[in-house]
Formats: sequence, C-alpha cells, structure tokens
Amino acid sequence: MDMFWDPIVKQAKRFWNAWDIQTLVLLSLTFQIILLVFGRRRSYITGFLIRITVWSSYLMASWVATVGIGKLSDISVGDPSLPNTKASLKALLAPILLLHLGSPDTITAYSIQDNQLGAREILETVAQVGLVIWILIRCWTYTSLSFLTLPIFLAGFIKYGERAWALKSALNQDAYMAISRKDEENTLPEMFRTLPKDIPGANLILKAFYRFDRIKPHLKNWIYHSLYISHPLLSIDNYPPVKVFKITEIELGFMYDALYTKMPIIYTKTGQ
Repeated sequence: MDMFWDPIVKQAKRFWNAWDIQTLVLLSLTFQIILLVFGRRRSYITGFLIRITVWSSYLMASWVATVGIGKLSDISVGDPSLPNTKASLKALLAPILLLHLGSPDTITAYSIQDNQLGAREILETVAQVGLVIWILIRCWTYTSLSFLTLPIFLAGFIKYGERAWALKSALNQDAYMAISRKDEENTLPEMFRTLPKDIPGANLILKAFYRFDRIKPHLKNWIYHSLYISHPLLSIDNYPPVKVFKITEIELGFMYDALYTKMPIIYTKTGQ
C-alpha cells in the first residue's frame, strides 16, 4: 500500500513546491468570484446549495488569501535561482491577495456574529497591510513591474479598510444619529413632495428607507425608536396589506445591506 501512495505523495509535493503560490491565488480568485456572484443572491434565495456554497467560500476566502500572503513573505530575495523579474512578479501577487481580503461589496459578513468582530478585523487589517508592505520593500527592483504594485496595493488597502469599517459600524449604536424632530418635520415632507411622479412605487421606497433609517429595526433598543415610530409620514397604519408587505420587503432589503454588505459604506460621500 505504501508503494502505491509514495509516488502520488512525492508528485503532489513537487507540484506544491513549484506551484504553491499560483494555486493559492487561483483558489482565492475562485472564491472571490463565487462570493461576488452569489453573495447578494442569498438574501432572496434560501436553498441549501447556495447557503453551503456561500458559507464555505466565505470561510475559505480569507484563509487562502492569508496563507498566500504568508507564503509570499518567504520569497528568497537575491537567490540566483529566482531572477529579479520573477521576484517582482511574485511580489505583485501580494497586493492582489490583499485586494481579495477586502471581499466583494456584495458580502462582508455571513452572520450577525461576524459584525461583532469589527475591532478584531481592524487589527487584522493593520497586520496584513504591514506584511504586504514588507513584501513589497523586500522585492522592490525599480522596474515597471514593481511600480505597478503601488496602485494595486492602494486599491487593496481601501477595499480591506472598507470591510473593516463596514463590520465595525454595522451594529454601532452611535452611527448615523438621527436629527432633531424640528429638522425632520421640515425635511421629510419636502422629500415626499419632490418625488418624481413617473417612477412607480417611489413613495413606498422612500417611506421604507426612512422607516429603516430612522427606526433602525436591526439595532437593539435604538434610543430614537419611539421618536419616529409615530411620525405621520413614517406610519403605515392606514396602508392596505399589499403595500404594507411591500414596504416591509424593502425595509428587509435595507437591513440585509446594512448587516451583510458594504452598501452603507460605499454609498456615502466618504465611501465614494
């Protein structure tokens, strides 16, 4: 039996030694594509297959990218068997993996518990960014390939920072504090009056947005809940059941985006 497995194990070791980093990058890219395509769809598709696919890809994506960056830190700079061009090419993969760690905009958290780890994510961001900077410094060769790493590193730093920011602020009780009742009474009617008439259901979307943004049903014991729950323009007491369900559906969509995606971050002046 050992004679049967020994050649297979040796061949696998040779393959891993020759293609370890390339394999990790391809795996990381595969997971990113899966998360990009299916990350948002799980909000309205509840099948077991899509849940297990997104869950496994979400868990493996960060692990594979982290292992890849760790392998790149072992590059032997100055080794005659590793030309400068090859070292620069491998160093180019470090900011690409950092970009992968930022995750697609369609998913930042798989469950509500992930949002409670925002502080840890900030620490991991600092550590991973520092490691990538160290790799780039060690492999810098003053070639056009080396300079190409800079914009990719900047994009990766921004994407990873957005993920940490989104996780940290998803359950932040102090985020987006509501304005005073006087200002609300002036701005809300104006918003509803200036709605375009040619967009069907625009008033339902606006009402659902303001109900979610002011009442914040995803936050426990939101202190301004009682202030806005009885606001005439946010009330749905006199709406027919069909419209009530539609408003609730839109509110749940906003809630999903706030808890599990980067949408509340990227659709702001700072995020843009």
